[in-house]
Amino acid sequence: MDLIIPLYFHIFFTGRLYLGMHSPVDILAGILIGILLLAFWCFIDEPLDDFITNGRNGKLLMLLVEPAFIYLNHVLFAP
Repeated sequence: MDLIIPLYFHIFFTGRLYLGMHSPVDILAGILIGILLLAFWCFIDEPLDDFITNGRNGKLLMLLVEPAFIYLNHVLFAP
């Protein structure tokens, strides 16, 4: 397993370069953005989960957030 993940990323990286779909800067920027988003999510996941499930405002938050997701899903993925 220690060899499979780096091999996958190497094949994916070189394939994008070979096919001319992206430049090295594009790929490295995408990796950096992905790492930053993962770090942010790891930092915020547990407190956010506790707030939604145990907080007094959890139900109110879901009533406000869920319609926004439904609206965005309708707007972004409409045929």
